[in-house]
Amino acid sequence: TRSPCGVRCMAGSKKQKLDIAVIAAAGSGTRLLPLTLHQPKAMVAIANRPLIHYVVDQIAAAGISRFVIVINPAFQAIRNYIKYQSKQKEWLKYTFIIVENASLDFADSVMAAKRHILGSHFIAVACDDLVVDAIPPFRSFRKLFDRYRKPMVMLREITGKQVSNYGVIAGEPMAKDLWRVRDVVEKPSLKAAPSRLGAISDYILPREIFGFIAQARKRSGGKKEVAVIDAIKLYCAAGGSLIGWIFRGMHFDGGSKMGILKASLYFGIRHPEHGEAFTKYLRSL
Repeated sequence: TRSPCGVRCMAGSKKQKLDIAVIAAAGSGTRLLPLTLHQPKAMVAIANRPLIHYVVDQIAAAGISRFVIVINPAFQAIRNYIKYQSKQKEWLKYTFIIVENASLDFADSVMAAKRHILGSHFIAVACDDLVVDAIPPFRSFRKLFDRYRKPMVMLREITGKQVSNYGVIAGEPMAKDLWRVRDVVEKPSLKAAPSRLGAISDYILPREIFGFIAQARKRSGGKKEVAVIDAIKLYCAAGGSLIGWIFRGMHFDGGSKMGILKASLYFGIRHPEHGEAFTKYLRSL
């Protein structure tokens, strides 16, 4: 079938495949200045590893072993780290494709990976969010996709003060912690927010999303940033199926200073080698 934008719809197809993830790591990290004056945001340290290391690991927990990492050409430190780490035992089974693209935004980074997406679906994440739970969140995310065979978005319950920072979904509940998404409003006012469920930048997207990104870019006239959520809004309006999963574990915003501090403490006290000593030190303060 074809959507109204002329892009072939693959949601619900028996040929669905999910074996690759796109990590958008081209962001300049302006919210983290001056930390990002000398390093890319993806290389900012969380405990003893850079942010991108955690992002790769949390996706790999879903059984994904192929990664397209989109970087700014100036961010060779990311390429060097991936090259080094891919030779270490824990990452030997992973395949990395580095795409250089001076991306305007998250959607631009996703579009830059298009020629490497051969299956019907792919994971797409911004190199910002760290999610943690007893069961690895992306493993749960993948299982839900395997059950419903629909594109997915990870959601968080948010407060009224937070709605203007999120893409907020409209829809109806379909099962415990699952919503059928009908629409999404990017950074609405409190009065305009259709719910208190905000989208984290973690998605399982159909390949047809590229057509909607192009459509969103055209509508913007190139005068503003285009978010993936803008393309998802068009996708939903065209009749595309989308399921939202309310994630209830720990979430850290790796693009903010407070998020970096909280994540460093969380992972620091759980460090297999230094966690006990670090915890003891914190208690002495």
